[in-house]
Amino acid sequence: MKRPLFGGVAFAPAQRTLDFSGVAGFDVRALLAVIDLSRSALLYAAGKPGCGYTALDGSVLTLAVDTTEMAASDTLLVLYDDGTAVLPTGAAIAARQPAFGTAGRASPDVLSVQGVAAGTPIPVALVAQAPGEGGAIARTAYAASAAAAGQLVKGAPGRVLTLTAWNGDTAPVWVKLFDTAAPPGLGTDAAAWEAMVPPGGTLVVPFGALGLSFGAGIAVGFSGAQGRTDATALKAANKAGVSLALA
Repeated sequence: MKRPLFGGVAFAPAQRTLDFSGVAGFDVRALLAVIDLSRSALLYAAGKPGCGYTALDGSVLTLAVDTTEMAASDTLLVLYDDGTAVLPTGAAIAARQPAFGTAGRASPDVLSVQGVAAGTPIPVALVAQAPGEGGAIARTAYAASAAAAGQLVKGAPGRVLTLTAWNGDTAPVWVKLFDTAAPPGLGTDAAAWEAMVPPGGTLVVPFGALGLSFGAGIAVGFSGAQGRTDATALKAANKAGVSLALA
C-alpha cells in the first residue's frame, strides 16, 4: 500500500544522504517521493530527471539534489509503497475458512455455503442499488482561486480514496480536506487533513482500500501556508487544483 512515512528516515543534508535503516525491509524500488516540508523542496521523485539518487549503499541513498543548505531537523514527507494491503476488521482470511469437504462450524467471521452436495436449496435475494451506493466511486475536481477558499464536494458522509493535487505556481500551496456538510470557511474552519504541494509539482496520496473517512461531508480548499486554519492567499488563480476519488 502506498503510504506516507513520517519517521524511520535519517536525513544528513551535508552528505546528501537519506538513511532508510529504520524502515523494515526497505526497497528503493518502492520509494516514490521525498519532500522537505520545511523548505518546500522536492528531494526525490521516482523517474523525475535530476531528482533521483547517485548511489545506494544498503539502505542509504545519496541524492542527486543538492541538500547542503538544508537541516537534518527538517520535516520530511516520504511516499513509500510497502506492498501490503489493508483488510477490514474481521475480514474472512484463509485461517478462518473451513477446509473443503468439511462442514466447518458457525462463526460470525465466516460466510460459508454448506449442504450443496445434498441438493439443499440456498435462498438468494437480489437487491437493486441506487447509483452511488454500495461503494461506487465518484470523481470530482477543483481549481483553486487566488484567495484562500474552499468548495463542498460531498454534502453527506463519505470517504476519500485517492487525492491528486497539482501546483503550477512558483510557490508551495497547501491542499486541505474538511469534515463538513457546508462550504468551508478558511481561517475559521479547521481542516481535518492537509499536505503541501511543491512548486511545479504533483502530490498523489492513495488512502488505501478503505479510504479516509468523513462523518459529516467532504470539502476541499487551498491556502498559501501551512496550518489547519490558515487563510493565506495564493499567488494566482487557477495555478493549483485537486482531483478526488470519493466513495
